[in-house]
Amino acid sequence: MGACDRIDPFGRHPYETLAAEVAHDKPDDWIAYMTFANGAACYNHACSLAEVRCVRSDEPAAPCTVNGRPCHEYYRSQAHCDQDHTSEADLLRVTVHLPGPLPVERPFQLLGFLYESVPGWYPPIGPPAGGSDYNQIFFADEGAPLFDETTPLIMKTPATTYYREALLSGSYQLFFMLQSVGMFPPIPVDGDFVYGEGQAAIALPLSGNNHTRRVLELDVELELVGCRAELPACCRDGSCAVDEAACGLTSPCPESISCFPNCPQDGDILSCM
Repeated sequence: MGACDRIDPFGRHPYETLAAEVAHDKPDDWIAYMTFANGAACYNHACSLAEVRCVRSDEPAAPCTVNGRPCHEYYRSQAHCDQDHTSEADLLRVTVHLPGPLPVERPFQLLGFLYESVPGWYPPIGPPAGGSDYNQIFFADEGAPLFDETTPLIMKTPATTYYREALLSGSYQLFFMLQSVGMFPPIPVDGDFVYGEGQAAIALPLSGNNHTRRVLELDVELELVGCRAELPACCRDGSCAVDEAACGLTSPCPESISCFPNCPQDGDILSCM
């Protein structure tokens, strides 16, 4: 009973509903979920706030097991999730710059997270590996900081997992996105600003051995997704032009898709954004 689209007050998107399955490669860290609001089936942090919905069927289901053990033994306990390692973690202190004026008067949110440095990580399409749930700034909130092309914003991203229950160790990529309009999941589209593609990975802990509360100072400049008003046509090679004819030999992207990332021809992939 109940609505399937209640809003998570922290993330400003519909609550996920947990499933029984855990991720086989990281059963302690990731649990499957369904978002009934948009039909998404994915994995999220095991410490996430989420819905639980009891189900039944005419045929009894086999117990959920991983490596011969009940699935629930892999779920993080509440006591574990309540740990906060922020005070002992290394820290990224990032000064974020905008290259030009915002396309909207008040953007939706600024995200600043860490993702595991693996092939194909960009653009990220899953929950972040690091940076806490405080690394989201909603500009509609009272007291939200000023952020425009003349006023940079400083964000402190701790080298912890999203819910701060563990310290990060390994190679990570820093990703920022200024989301112009709220939508879920937050995939970059034209009019957003992003940072992260092609940037060097960050090795954590910063000292190489243990977290020592070391601070890494960084300056990043966001890049506009899509084309500016003075060059509105987005060509298939990713360049911008005054109109479609100026794209030269390449054809412009269809209006129905974003020019980020550059979309291959239809026959190359199943779908694009």
